[in-house]
Amino acid sequence: MSIQHNNNDQEDTVISSQLSFLQNSNNLSSQIFNSSLNTNETFSNSTFLDNATFTQYNTFVQDWNLYNPNFWKIVTLNVRGINEEFKFHDIILWLDKHNVDIACLTETKISEQTAIHRMKSHPKWISSWTINEEHTKGSGIGLLFKKSLGSHVFSWNKTPGRAIIATLKFSGKINISVVGIYGPASYADKKSTKKAILSNCLQSIKSNHHIIALGDFNEDEKVAHHEKSLLKFFQGKNCTDLNNEQYNSGSTITWKSSTCSRTIDHIFTSQEFLRISASAHTIGINHVTNSDHRGIAAKIFIKHLISRPKPSIQMKNREKIVNLKKCTKAHWEQFFKYLEKHFQISNSNDIDQIWINLKDQIKTAMEKILPWKKVGAPFNFSKQESISHLAALHSNRILKIVKSLNDSQLLEKKQNTANSILQSSIHIPGLSFLKEKFPQAGWNKVAENWTTTNTSELIHVVIDARKRTKEQCKKQQAKEDQKQIKFFIDQ
Repeated sequence: MSIQHNNNDQEDTVISSQLSFLQNSNNLSSQIFNSSLNTNETFSNSTFLDNATFTQYNTFVQDWNLYNPNFWKIVTLNVRGINEEFKFHDIILWLDKHNVDIACLTETKISEQTAIHRMKSHPKWISSWTINEEHTKGSGIGLLFKKSLGSHVFSWNKTPGRAIIATLKFSGKINISVVGIYGPASYADKKSTKKAILSNCLQSIKSNHHIIALGDFNEDEKVAHHEKSLLKFFQGKNCTDLNNEQYNSGSTITWKSSTCSRTIDHIFTSQEFLRISASAHTIGINHVTNSDHRGIAAKIFIKHLISRPKPSIQMKNREKIVNLKKCTKAHWEQFFKYLEKHFQISNSNDIDQIWINLKDQIKTAMEKILPWKKVGAPFNFSKQESISHLAALHSNRILKIVKSLNDSQLLEKKQNTANSILQSSIHIPGLSFLKEKFPQAGWNKVAENWTTTNTSELIHVVIDARKRTKEQCKKQQAKEDQKQIKFFIDQ
């Protein structure tokens, strides 16, 4: 019994020491939070903000701390490794503290499995992580979304250790690509790594996507010897860097050494995010990250883009159809009387023209007499049918007519209509169209052989003409495709 009692005492001592350590760490975290985003922050143990930008920075901090659901708060931080568990949780808690919506953590140096396991303690976040297993000390990136935004994530695409692209979908067919980037710093793998990042971006970012790209690009626009393929890519997508003089009223420098300073961290956004309001500032929270980088915090107005009202049903151009439920016996009697009074027989010998005339007269009578109702969106019948479609329609119709005829019917047709067919061929539906559009396909021969008494021979002639028509349609379609491609290239 005495041994068991001593073990219990040891366990109580261990537990009490652990609780004391956790309490001290929580106090340390609260001190970190209270000192975050204040105007006395330092960078590399020296005052980073001069007197001219001190007041402007203080204004940004006051605006940043105001919660407004119409804005997104975006942060990029180079964390210089987060394998240490307390550092990992302190950074996530800092993001919680400041109601950050989207965060990109670069140079994480942490395995994907470890990061996912630790994020289980933070259910308010949806995240994705990646690291280059061959270069764990110089890679690693995490892209995090507040849970309300994470539910809109449609897909993730990763470049190991260097980039994560999340595609978000919102109502109204609004698509947003959020790109987290940790550009290579060493010259050895810079070219191949950037090529892989850009290839992933080209495949994942569609032309109708709005873009938010953030992270440590390791590219400075003002440094001549820096290779700037990542910056040029997003500039080519008509994106604007918020870490510039227009949107950042303070210093844009994010990395500093004893010999030089650089602006190598960026937040790019599409123009749609800049229409109403956007602001950014570099932030020094290296007491949390223990990094040689300053982070960037940005605030962009988003309500006009993702909260567009759904189009009203009354505003849609809907199709009208006859409301049969409201059609009474009186309606139908009046409808038939109208047709008897106004119906006109077409004098044309073209069966297609006869059908169009008949259809138009019936439709006019229905619109004037019968009750109608609106349903759904209309089909688009205004698009002109292609020549290929009409050629197939008419040639199939001719072949069907020929196969339905026997020798006696052909003989009778020869006696009654041979002369008119040889002159105009108007009694064969669609044949005049085929002769005009495809003169080299052999449809003239079909008209000439129409009066033959041999059905099998006529079928053979029609099949040959259809085959040549199909080949000409393919060539014509290829030319149209080439014209369209040339048009887009010229544009």
